[in-house]
Amino acid sequence: MRIITIILMVILFAGMGLLDSSIKQNKPASNVKNSALAALGGEFRTVFANLLWIKAEKYHHEYIVNNGDWTQNTDVLGLDKLITKLDPHFVEAYAAGARMLIGMNKPDEARDYLKEGITNNPNSMMLHDELGTMAARHLRDYKCSLFHLKRAYILADDNWDKRRLRKLINTVEEMAREESGESKSAEAKPEDSSIAPI
Repeated sequence: MRIITIILMVILFAGMGLLDSSIKQNKPASNVKNSALAALGGEFRTVFANLLWIKAEKYHHEYIVNNGDWTQNTDVLGLDKLITKLDPHFVEAYAAGARMLIGMNKPDEARDYLKEGITNNPNSMMLHDELGTMAARHLRDYKCSLFHLKRAYILADDNWDKRRLRKLINTVEEMAREESGESKSAEAKPEDSSIAPI
């Protein structure tokens, strides 16, 4: 059953690629930027990505019930990557994929995957938060961490996330000072004055 599903996905993906290239080659010269057919192709990709996400979530929850740590479920990683190829604005798939890569002890690949997601979704609070947390926790790259956590703070639209991120920023700043040997009395002010220490 699994092989049939994979074969069908490959066939559908190849068909979408042919449809996209055929649409681009046969598009009539006009002032209309997007034809209805091109828009339909884009919508099909988004719907297909959502269907794959539902399948990935099903595998994810089955794995948790049977094995525990879902980040070890490397079979779903391929689905997450396919989802983000179909719909590069599917931020949840980038975040889940990066966490799986961390679970596989591939932090550099996880960072690159999140950076790809941020390139496609520069205003995603979730992806900046994920990369900021991962950079501090797994890479000990506090400069990168603080950049992305502060960006997430700016993008946060509710008080819960703002408070959580403010505390996390303060913690990472403290970790950076401890690693560099600075004393607590030499606290640096946050670069963004809207991020006040707690």
